[in-house]
Amino acid sequence: DAKDDVDGSQKAGLRGILVQTGKYRSGDESKVDPGAYGVCKDFPAAVEKILEHNATCS
Repeated sequence: DAKDDVDGSQKAGLRGILVQTGKYRSGDESKVDPGAYGVCKDFPAAVEKILEHNATCS
């Protein structure tokens, strides 16, 4: 959910990733300001994005 999950996590200082499954509707990306850290087609893609980010951090 863009508003509750992504916006809520970002307000708590976390990176929010919008997953385009479940409650997702086209245009949800614009419901969060600032925008989501990432938008992924499904949960496995979101996990991959997280792993890629952590692999490049030092």
